[in-house]
Amino acid sequence: MLLPITQLRDPLNAVALPALSNLQNDKWKYNHYFCRYLFTLAFFSMPIVIYFAIFSNEIIFIVLGQKWIAASSIFKLLAISAFIQPVASTQGLLLITTGKARKYFYLGIINSTLVVAGFCVGINWGTTGIAISYAIVTYALFIPLLLYSLKDSHLSIFQFLEEILLPAVFALISGTGMFFVRANLEGSNSFVICIVGFFVGAIIYIGLWFLTNFTRKKINRILEIGQFLIKKNKLKA
Repeated sequence: MLLPITQLRDPLNAVALPALSNLQNDKWKYNHYFCRYLFTLAFFSMPIVIYFAIFSNEIIFIVLGQKWIAASSIFKLLAISAFIQPVASTQGLLLITTGKARKYFYLGIINSTLVVAGFCVGINWGTTGIAISYAIVTYALFIPLLLYSLKDSHLSIFQFLEEILLPAVFALISGTGMFFVRANLEGSNSFVICIVGFFVGAIIYIGLWFLTNFTRKKINRILEIGQFLIKKNKLKA
């Protein structure tokens, strides 16, 4: 589930880590570039996770085969956590690039301890219980750990949430469209369902970004970052 997101996040991190580290003493520029990074990650990761959750049966069937169909229910439950996991992980980038490695270390201890505690409770209900406990812990810790990470930083919690709000809402709306596609194509070929669902979801999601001048300006950020990464790859080549 996280593999496509990792393919996006790694090149973004390669650019963001040194750039943000150099800007840690310039509050305005740091906020500007971190918000761009956060928005880009949310823009791509959230609709991808929604797509995987809705078409989990078909994706599991195509990738692993009929014998693994039962795993699709776990896949759906893990998608609940994966929806905010990529943006939540940017807390680490924030702390590292502002020279707060010790705070990042404590953040990791708190997070891992509570996640393992959740697993210990959830294991009583098997793999389903573990997946549910992971989702509960992920969302329960999101705001408290975010407040902890953002304390004494350049960024406010309102700025952080503002950057991920529209991608989350638009991803859920496009997910509604994909859900109806799947319902209407029930029993069709898995490849056909996935392809039609992808295009319908993509059209709805991208279309929503062109509704207002404000959202069009937001999506222009994606185009600018894409052009920058393409230029960088050409220079490396």
